[in-house]
Amino acid sequence: LPNITVDESSKSITANGKHISRVLMDNQDLFQGNTSVPLENLSSSGINKIDVIENYSEYSIYEGFKTTNETVINIGVDGSMRNKLKGDLEVSGGVLNKYNIRNSSLYIGKKSMFSGILTSNNIGSQLLNFQDVMAFSGGLKNVLISGDNPMDNIMSMMDTYSSFINNRK
Repeated sequence: LPNITVDESSKSITANGKHISRVLMDNQDLFQGNTSVPLENLSSSGINKIDVIENYSEYSIYEGFKTTNETVINIGVDGSMRNKLKGDLEVSGGVLNKYNIRNSSLYIGKKSMFSGILTSNNIGSQLLNFQDVMAFSGGLKNVLISGDNPMDNIMSMMDTYSSFINNRK
């Protein structure tokens, strides 16, 4: 697409020279700032439109009133993308009933959409690592450029996910 660049290594998107902080699907923020899930799980054949929205805000009261400097992409999908489950599943087992399960999936239905990451184990390892938490938030670059105080964003995010990051027994 003209003026849109995708960096495969960092899973980041740039449109008109601006960093894309969110990918919306049919006007819904399904991915919560994570740009890697839609980039890895959506095929271009099922997309019927892409809108670049500058100064996006979930809570815009007045049309044209600029409340943020956030730039997002809204993807419209056609019927060929609906009612399909896509994603990755990783399962491993070991001696004496040890297990490790990790799944990331995307489902687009006729009336509902679902994106999730599920992880579980009984070997005492981390459920999520710092890279996973950063991916949920659209990457470190997105966390640093969104909002007035990036440090508050990072602290809030780490407080939210802290119970999943620690090693467990």
